Formats: sequence, structure tokens, C-alpha cells
Amino acid sequence: MAIINMGAKKVDSPEHYASGYSLHLYCDHSNTRHAFREFPHEYDGETFTECAKAARAAGWKIHRKTRTATCPRCVK
Repeated sequence: MAIINMGAKKVDSPEHYASGYSLHLYCDHSNTRHAFREFPHEYDGETFTECAKAARAAGWKIHRKTRTATCPRCVK
């Protein structure tokens, strides 16, 4: 049972919990074809899978084994 102190009143079983996942992607190719901040590279969601799905829909290639990413322009 969680007890949270909210001022002078204690609450059993709070109704709200903070959670989430943030994925910040940077292209692993250093070249002059694109600027560093050219693409949206921050994705928020509840899980890695949810964030990665949004990034892939935007054209990012995520290399999970090497923990790197390739931007939409370099993936072509």
C-alpha cells in the first residue's frame, strides 16, 4: 500500500502515477547533407516500442543492437 504525504492529509492508494518514456535520436552519420537539428528527433510515449514506432513512421532507422539510429535522409 502506497502512502503519499499531501500536506497534512495522507492518501492511501493514490489515483495518479507518473510514467513514460522519452526517445532522443541523433543520426549516426556525420555528413554535410543535413543539419544536426533538421529532423524531429524526440519522441515521447509510455514504452520504448511506442516511441520507436513513431520514430520509424517518421522515417528513422533504429539499430537496437548497436544503440544507434539513422535519420530519414541518410536511410535512403
